[in-house]
Amino acid sequence: SIGMAAITFYGVLWLLGANDEISAFFQISLNWTTYIGRVLVLAGPVIAYIITYRICLGLQRSDAAVIGHGVESGVIKRLPHGEFIEVHTPAAEDIEAHVRGKEAIRQVEIGSDDEGIPPRGMRGPLGKLRGRMSKAYGGEKIPLDDGHGRGHGEEHAEEHAEIGPGEDASPLASRKPDRPS
Repeated sequence: SIGMAAITFYGVLWLLGANDEISAFFQISLNWTTYIGRVLVLAGPVIAYIITYRICLGLQRSDAAVIGHGVESGVIKRLPHGEFIEVHTPAAEDIEAHVRGKEAIRQVEIGSDDEGIPPRGMRGPLGKLRGRMSKAYGGEKIPLDDGHGRGHGEEHAEEHAEIGPGEDASPLASRKPDRPS
């Protein structure tokens, strides 16, 4: 996210180097291109940071969902009460090993000693800023769990069942007709 903010900042400065050419080509006032550039120099990196950070969190959530629930199999099952669910299969061992092998970014120790005094490098305003940034960027943002112990009721137990050896794996094989023939 920080890298994308820096690239956006540099890109906006690069574009502003040619604001006279941009204003002539698009037939916009040179003052307006300068004003818009001034706003984009400050707002562009912030917007790029937020968008990139949200994309990265979404990718982490996707990895956690693959570990927790498995991969979509394309097999649709109909439960006795009428709900349709898709059966998930466990992730391949190499994919799970790769996702679980990622190490969390270490955090700077922020705590204080017995007398309530913070460590020497964390006492001033720069140290406090460093501690807050370490807390924001370090650690595990999206925890990986097995997906079967928290928040799942019995009604979704079949959703995570594997395809048995005698079952048909075609997407519509387990679908029952909606009305009797």
